[in-house]
Amino acid sequence: MRQLGKRQATVWVDAAQHEAIKAYLQGEEPLDAPIDQDQIRLQEWEAQLAEQEARLRARAEHADSLWQTHEALVNEIKDLKRQLASARQHVKPARSFKIVELAARRDRIAEAMRVGSYSKTERRVDDLEQQIGLSKKFSAEIKGTKSRLHGFVDVATGKKAVTHKREWGAYSFDKSILAESEADLLLEACALLGRVENDVERAGSDITKLHAQRTAERKAFFAKTESTLNARLFHGLDRRGEILFIASMNGSGRGYGKWADLLERLDGRGTWRRDSAVSLFREALAEEKGSMFRRIVDTLMSGEKKLDEMVAGIVEKFRHPDTEDKYGALADRLTTFLVAEQIEKASRP
Repeated sequence: MRQLGKRQATVWVDAAQHEAIKAYLQGEEPLDAPIDQDQIRLQEWEAQLAEQEARLRARAEHADSLWQTHEALVNEIKDLKRQLASARQHVKPARSFKIVELAARRDRIAEAMRVGSYSKTERRVDDLEQQIGLSKKFSAEIKGTKSRLHGFVDVATGKKAVTHKREWGAYSFDKSILAESEADLLLEACALLGRVENDVERAGSDITKLHAQRTAERKAFFAKTESTLNARLFHGLDRRGEILFIASMNGSGRGYGKWADLLERLDGRGTWRRDSAVSLFREALAEEKGSMFRRIVDTLMSGEKKLDEMVAGIVEKFRHPDTEDKYGALADRLTTFLVAEQIEKASRP
């Protein structure tokens, strides 16, 4: 091969190039002539054009598919409109209508009974008891409304006759004057009223339990208040001291109740009363103590002040020198009056 002017060479070729070289060497077919730059660009453009044409054909096919889908949707919407128009002429029963009921209705009712409308603080024990009675009244009103509505449906659907309560005569409907869906809707309203009634009763039960709890707390506070005041103020207090206490609590005014009646008796009025001055005094003292105890307990339950703090204020006010200066003379007069009445009563045969 060297004598023929040839030399060995190593080149990297693909399979087609390899076969072409072999064919050339074997003399089967010549190698392609070199391609100039213009031909290369022309081939690239032809390839790009073919690619663009393929994309256009794909887009055209996609657009045609979308149009067919659009036509199908238009026809489907027309068909749905026809079905809707037909369905409106034959309304489905109202029971198919889903009612979204109020969440936590029982808690909302109980909260309205528990707190005041303006203060937004919990009602006092007596007021809570009043709310329990009102909840029972509201429940009864709902029950009556439900019964009347159910009765109307029975009449309107021909299940019950229309009659006079005290007169003769009746009639009923052979055919219902309510569509089935209307009757179902009214019956569903009856069921809803029943559920509301149940929530009202359950809320009333919640307030009943709260009332029992607050009553027990109030009773415990009352006992503790009475014990503390008896130990720090009333224990060992003589009658004059008790009179001085009532006078200081009422101030310069006579007020109302047994204390006012007792002062009238002291001034020579109200002698027509059968009860004695001593009994009036005992009742006046009990009234004043009870009123003071209730005020203290209400304050304790509200959490505004502590018992020791309030008792200390009452004791300080009573033992202040001004108390004796203002009401000492009245206490002396009334003590003498009560003793005189007892002596007079004891001297009677």
